[in-house]
Order: sequence, then C-alpha cells, then structure tokens
Amino acid sequence: MNHVYNKIIKRATDESVACKVRCTSCSTTGEVTINDTKVVLNTDGTKTTFDWSISAYDTLGEFADAVNAVTDWEAVIIDGLRSDSINDDTLDLVGPAGTLTGSETMGATGSDGVSFGWDSSAAFKFPVSIQQEDLPSKTSTNGLSDVTDSGIENVAYRISGELTDTNCTSTLTVYKCVGTTETAIYTDTGPALVTNSMFDFFSGDDVPLSAGDPEVGGRLVAVMSTDTTMGEAFIQIHGQSINRARQAVDGN
Repeated sequence: MNHVYNKIIKRATDESVACKVRCTSCSTTGEVTINDTKVVLNTDGTKTTFDWSISAYDTLGEFADAVNAVTDWEAVIIDGLRSDSINDDTLDLVGPAGTLTGSETMGATGSDGVSFGWDSSAAFKFPVSIQQEDLPSKTSTNGLSDVTDSGIENVAYRISGELTDTNCTSTLTVYKCVGTTETAIYTDTGPALVTNSMFDFFSGDDVPLSAGDPEVGGRLVAVMSTDTTMGEAFIQIHGQSINRARQAVDGN
C-alpha cells in the first residue's frame, strides 16, 4: 500500500489557490457570484453576501469562517493563512476557464466547488501549502474538511524560488497551521543579484520541515514575499504527505 503522497508543487504568478468554497448539499443548486469586493452565495434563490471591504470579512480566516456558518456551505483554506488580508486587488475568483472578472457567476455544487486565487502581482507574495491530496485536514480546518488527518504528517524537503529581476529582494517564511493557530517555524532571505535561475531557500532531505505531530494534523504553508521589482516570480516546494499511522500498522 502506498503511504506517501508525493508532491512537487509549483505556483507562478496568480496560480496559488487561497481557498475553495462549495455547496455541500446534493439536493441544492449552489452558485457563487463575485462583484467588485462582494461575494454572494446563492442557495436555491436564498442569497448571502460577504463584503471583503468591511472589517468583518477582510481576512481569509474571517471569510472562511463566515461561509462555514452558512447552512449547506463549506470553505477550506488552501494556499494561505487565516491572517492574510483580502480585497478586490489581491483575491480573484478562479474557475476551470481561468480568472473571472466583473460580475460573474459560477456553479459551486461540484466536488471542487469554486476556487479563489491570489493576485500575486498586487500582493507581492506567493503562498504554497503541503497537505494530503492538496486539501486541508480536519484538524487544520476545525473539522470542516472531508479529508482525514489521522496519522498524516505533512513535510517539505526543498523550497526554491525564482525571480526575473536582479534588483528584487525576497524572503521566505514557513508556517505550521493547526486549527486557528499559525506559527512561523522557518525564515530565510533569498540571495542578492540572482535572476532567471532557481535558488534554494531551504534544503533538508534528512531533516525536513514538518507540520508537526501527525496525530494533531496541520498544513505546512510556505510564503515567499518580494518587493515591487519582482518581474516574474514563483516558489516551488518538494514535499510529501505521509500516512504515519498506516506505516506503523503495515510496517513500510
């Protein structure tokens, strides 16, 4: 039995998925509409509106919690932190056909729902997470995800970056995220005057960065921040989600 979910995650500008929102009732027609700073959930004609421009919903965690409080709706954070600020300049509605603009509507009753992606060119940061099957665990989402975290350990062996402008500065911060707690466990500064070539922020094949005790579960989130001269940039993670519980039972 395969107990290791191999990951090589590469996210370029505007490709990180901040969160996913979906309607969980198979008997309900759920739609998501984005219009400027407002997100509207439509459940068979009953609408709930969240305005990112007001303080009650201007962080990723606040928005996810508010969606999860609506009957038949679920939001899970993917590549991001609960503390990340959101508004119409940094978060876009992203679907199978790409980024939607203006006032547009997408169906949210499928298994993947609707993805909200970061506009990295506005925020100058590139978040990427390591987690089982690219979905948050139950513990890291306060029980709202359908992905079990029993015995799962999320680890990163190598974190690399690339910039196209030699004047750009870059910093990596890695967070362990369990429930509502987000703890910085590693930080590093990218090398000066490097352009169009990969460089390693972190390399630890023997002792990788870990999201912690697998019985607790958690996401491992790496964030590369840059200044305004970044040009094109991306962060890449080599990591794994390992089922330690099954390894202990099966012995491999």
